[in-house]
Amino acid sequence: MAVMHQAIHAIHGLVVLLLSGVFIYNLVNGISGLNQTVQSFSAKTNSSLVPPAVTLCINNPNYNFSITVYGVKRVNKDFLFTYAQDSGELAAIRELVAKCWIFTTGTEPLIQSPPPTPNVPDMVLTYTRGLLSQNDTNSPMYLNVFDPLERSSLFQYNQFLYLEADANRVISFSRTQHKDKNGVKHDIKYSIMDEYRDPSWTSGLSATSNITIRADSFIILQTEDNPRSTGWSIFRESFTLFGVLYSFYLALMGPGKFRPWGLLHKILNYHHIEHIPYRNVSDDRDSSPIAKETGALTNEPRIEERLDIYLSRFDRAKYH
Repeated sequence: MAVMHQAIHAIHGLVVLLLSGVFIYNLVNGISGLNQTVQSFSAKTNSSLVPPAVTLCINNPNYNFSITVYGVKRVNKDFLFTYAQDSGELAAIRELVAKCWIFTTGTEPLIQSPPPTPNVPDMVLTYTRGLLSQNDTNSPMYLNVFDPLERSSLFQYNQFLYLEADANRVISFSRTQHKDKNGVKHDIKYSIMDEYRDPSWTSGLSATSNITIRADSFIILQTEDNPRSTGWSIFRESFTLFGVLYSFYLALMGPGKFRPWGLLHKILNYHHIEHIPYRNVSDDRDSSPIAKETGALTNEPRIEERLDIYLSRFDRAKYH
C-alpha cells in the first residue's frame, strides 16, 4: 500500500508540473508581449475612392486648364488651386518655378465603381501652354502626387518628378490604410504612364496635353497594429492558471481528508487512509477534572468518530 501511495503522489506531482509549465509559459509569454504589437492584414472593396492630388509647377506661367469628370466639364476653381512664386509654400523651389497649381478634389470620393458614364475617363486635367516661339518645344514641369486625406499640399523639392510638359500621362492609383493606436493613416499607391499624344495638339503658339487620373483597383488593403497582449489578458491567464490547477487537484486528489476521493484514486482502485494512532486512555482519566479543563481529549475526534465519518461517506474503503 505504501508503494501505491507513493505512486499516486508521483503521478499527481507530474501532472501538476506539466500543467504549471504550460500555463506559466503562457503567462510569461503574455507579460513579455505587453509592449509588442502584431500586424494583421485585410482588404475591403469600396464603391468610391478619393483620387490623389497632383502638384504641377512650371517656369512658364502662361497655362490654361480645363477639368472633366466622367465626361462632364467642371468649374476649375473647385478643383484647381494656384500658388504664385512669392507664396510662402514655394520657398524651397522659388528659384526653379514661376507658378504652381494643385489639382485635387479634397476629401470628395469622385472616382466611382461602376462609373456613372461608361467608357469615358474618370478624371482629366487638360492644360494648354502658350509657346514663346515656334522652337519652344522643351518646357519641363515639376510634378508630384500625394494623398489629400493626409495633407493639403506638397512642395518638397525631393518629392517632385522632372517631366516634359508636352505629353499625355495617366496616373493609376490604389489606396491603402494603416490603423494603430494613433488612428487611421491613409496612403496612395500610384504609377505614372505616358499615353499617345497626337502631334497636331501642338499648333501655332500653343501645345495641349492632359493628365488622366483613374483607379487601378477599388480594393483597399488594410493593415492594423494590435497589441500582442493586454493587462486584461494577463489577468485572465493568471486566473485561468490558478483555476485549472485547483480544479485538476480536486479532480485528481479529491477535496481533502474525510471527503470523497479523487479520480486518480478511483482509477487505481486505491483509497488511502493515513494511520490514526489509538490513544489508550482510561475512563478515570476521561473523567478527571484536569483533562476536562485542558480539553486535551476533546480537541481531536476519537478513532471511533473518525471511522464513522469514513464509513458514512464511502461504500467501500480499505485500511492498513
